[in-house]
Amino acid sequence: MTEMPLKRNAGFTLVELLVVLLILVAIAGTALQGSWQLAEDSRLRETEASLAGLERAIVGEERSPAQSFVSDIGRLPTLVQGELPELFTASAGIALFSVQTPAGDARVRLGCGWRGPYWRGAFGSTELRDGWGAAWRCFDADGNAILDGEPWRALASYGRDGNVGGGGYDSDQAWVLESASQPSRLHGSLIVRVQPLPVSGSAQSLVVRVYGPVNGLVQTLRQEQFSTSDPTLVRVFEAVPIGARAVCVYQSDSTESIDPQQPVRALVRQAAPRAVELPAGGLPELLFDLSTP
Repeated sequence: MTEMPLKRNAGFTLVELLVVLLILVAIAGTALQGSWQLAEDSRLRETEASLAGLERAIVGEERSPAQSFVSDIGRLPTLVQGELPELFTASAGIALFSVQTPAGDARVRLGCGWRGPYWRGAFGSTELRDGWGAAWRCFDADGNAILDGEPWRALASYGRDGNVGGGGYDSDQAWVLESASQPSRLHGSLIVRVQPLPVSGSAQSLVVRVYGPVNGLVQTLRQEQFSTSDPTLVRVFEAVPIGARAVCVYQSDSTESIDPQQPVRALVRQAAPRAVELPAGGLPELLFDLSTP
């Protein structure tokens, strides 16, 4: 009797199972690597977006600083325990936003005061954190780390590793407002030329004022008083906080010193207030002609 050959049971050998397992491990590793890279890319983009958002909130666009914290309040938000809470809540002593008139000139109307919140982090967070959850580092204009309440001029993230330097995801991201090698993003300059009303007899006084907020309340930020016989009739105002400001020129018959926060006495002529949006770096020369009605 002829014996029938036995059927071989279908299945994988140990070698085949190992090969399949290695393929699955390789696929899983590639997927994990891709997922990790996507997560790190997302954290880097979040850090860059936070930095750009803070810049817009605090100083506005480079050539259009209105509706920023500095424009509305006249200074940077105060550093408190490594945070900038005034971006989210008005602190004591800061006026709320309104159209205001300074004591020195009832014709001037300027919108000033707190109208935040000026910025929100990811998912509405009010904490200053980079994409890796680390607190932003604050520095002065010389690059020194600063403590609460001290004037800050730069924000920085040290990247994924939290250490200075590095490349890729470990690279530092910084926003510098002012340093020894970089012009200030906080201030601009104004050049004002005056053509006075001709007068006979003794010289009179010219008064040039720049109005803006101090802690959200509008008042005279800068004042220059000089004679109508001045050989240049030009005044330069340096380090004026950026944002919406007003400039006025007055001619007075008084040569006595005039209080910057009070109306100009013995007025002979005054120019209409001129609203300006002062960017970092400043504006071209402004001309005020008092010689014609």
